Amino acid sequence: MRSSTENVDNIVNSYLDVKKHLINKGFAWEIDWQENQNLNVLDESEFYKEAAWVILSSGMSVRSVTSVFEKISCAFLNWEDSKEIVSTSESCISHALKYFNHSGKINAIMSLIQYIDNIGFDDFKTELNEHGLEYMQKFSFFGPATSLHLAKNIGMNVVKPDRHLMRLAKALNFSTPNELCQVIANGIDEKLSVVDVVLWRYCVMNPNYLTLIKRFKNFA
Repeated sequence: MRSSTENVDNIVNSYLDVKKHLINKGFAWEIDWQENQNLNVLDESEFYKEAAWVILSSGMSVRSVTSVFEKISCAFLNWEDSKEIVSTSESCISHALKYFNHSGKINAIMSLIQYIDNIGFDDFKTELNEHGLEYMQKFSFFGPATSLHLAKNIGMNVVKPDRHLMRLAKALNFSTPNELCQVIANGIDEKLSVVDVVLWRYCVMNPNYLTLIKRFKNFA
């Protein structure tokens, strides 16, 4: 039976193999994007974009959201001016519903923008920093898991417990995705959020990842 140190070394080395595989497949941009996300320098427009993505993605496939997200962004004036979005809210909502017929999610996006426009983005970020992820859960479609998804996307060093990472963690005998990602992050001084996106992307690319992952150097 391997020692815990040997297990960690095998998992870390295999993670590096997976990361190299993704880079070779053209996903270096996604890894770099996650590495460079930083809440402290996040601007208002980027926040709306990421929040909208998470709201729309709740319970849906990445492919489904990707296919309409550019049109949704256009409907919301490319997230560039909250005051104009709020002042033309009916038009924005009507336009968005043509491409994504879920009034609950579209109205949730608008409600979040209206709230932030009212208090100011700087004050909103202050509240988010002070109160953490629970602060986001006051808004529609942001529960514990989706709040972590948004937090990761805007630069917080967290792991989102999505179904792929939960299945992967269980298959590798970890209690949670966070525990799995923490072992890897500690082993190579990698951000948790980067480990998350590497493992998630690999799983999305390979529907039979639970079988394939064992083919990487002693991963399981």
